[in-house]
Amino acid sequence: MQMDVDDGDVSGWDENDMDVDDFVGVKHRRSNMISPSVSMMDVDVGRARNLLTSQWNDIAQASGAAEITIVNEVDDEAIPPIPEGFVYVESGYTYPPELKPPEIIDDLFLRCDCASCMDASSCECQDLVSVMDSLGRKIYAYHKNGFYNFEYPQGSIVVECNKFCKCPTNHCRNRVAQKPRDIPIQVFKTLGRGWGVCSTTLIRKGKVLGMYGGTIITRAHAESLDEEAKSYCFDLDGQEMMNEGPTDNSESYSVDGRTCGNWTRFLNHSCSPNLQAYQVVYDTIPEMNRPYIAFAALRQIDPREELTIDYDPAGAIQPTANRKSKAPSGATPCRCASKKCRGWVKSIS
Repeated sequence: MQMDVDDGDVSGWDENDMDVDDFVGVKHRRSNMISPSVSMMDVDVGRARNLLTSQWNDIAQASGAAEITIVNEVDDEAIPPIPEGFVYVESGYTYPPELKPPEIIDDLFLRCDCASCMDASSCECQDLVSVMDSLGRKIYAYHKNGFYNFEYPQGSIVVECNKFCKCPTNHCRNRVAQKPRDIPIQVFKTLGRGWGVCSTTLIRKGKVLGMYGGTIITRAHAESLDEEAKSYCFDLDGQEMMNEGPTDNSESYSVDGRTCGNWTRFLNHSCSPNLQAYQVVYDTIPEMNRPYIAFAALRQIDPREELTIDYDPAGAIQPTANRKSKAPSGATPCRCASKKCRGWVKSIS
């Protein structure tokens, strides 16, 4: 919808006819205008925030996910900075015209006929899994209560039961990331770190909160983006990090959360994060190099404590004495204020 708003007159429009994109455009054009009255500004801010919250919740709730709220107690910025036309996706990926979604071919999937999926060693869909316990038995990535156990090495891919498995969907310990998010999420304005994410409830260690959403692009495309755009890209490194995947960037992928994504695009960095990302598949196979990126709580997280991830996990593997080492190319100063702060942070990768 195109709105006619003169720089010196705000009387020719009706706020009830606005959508979020209209508001963002009007807010930008007003940057050089005389400030409206406090009451008018409050109406504008509240209207835009309610609209965006309603849109996101409609999509989230349609997939069975818990509530999302947007809160700013710091300044008068109405909503988080998102590009015009931003599309919210609670889970899964979208694909540009030049890329096709992976085909779900029955014959490609391993599947189990377990009654309850209690033993990974006898679960046929885990045949390719090589993670073992101390007794040499295969293990699932989740405890019986559905919490992530952190036993899988970084870079390995968790294989959950899939649509072809005969185990009961609601009583399988190996169907976790694929379930709707049941933790309420709050996107809020932080002090000095832009917008961030928290939850209004206590989160226990190992709880899986959700997955990074966005558009699938080739790794070559992701590497051609500018630094600001790259900061919203998550490389799908499951196969490459195990040295078993393709080396051709045309067969490697990233997920771009700039113009399409969900609340996870607002997760800030910390050198001492409380969330860990891991790769997981359930409606595709590892060989297709398009796993999902799920997030699990590294420890108990208090209500309204900011949720954070490490944008560069490999950077944490270094001697303590080198924590303030010279920043690599493309890095920016870190403001996480952690005792283990490295002094710099790279874009998500």
